[in-house]
Amino acid sequence: PLTVRGKRERSVIAFCRKGASETVIVIAGRLFNEWVSPDDSLKIEPELWEDTCVLLPQELSSISFENVFTGQPVPQIEGGAALELRSCFAGLGAALLRSRKRGS
Repeated sequence: PLTVRGKRERSVIAFCRKGASETVIVIAGRLFNEWVSPDDSLKIEPELWEDTCVLLPQELSSISFENVFTGQPVPQIEGGAALELRSCFAGLGAALLRSRKRGS
């Protein structure tokens, strides 16, 4: 498991798996029923995650990640030491991130 820090840290669980050529991070929100949009789309406004972030171990701080669901790069904060949930989730309650090849 990865450490989650911030106001909504109890509402998130995160895991990392490293293979020989790729690293994957799975992040899932939990206990957020009262936050979802009233239109039943399950969209969660990014600002609701406030300062909550997933802390990365030192060996992952130099790896770039992209969101598999959106294809977008996920910016790292704190010098590569963390990922903001508002950027990871892109309005959803879960994210699957994979390491990006250098130069992409």
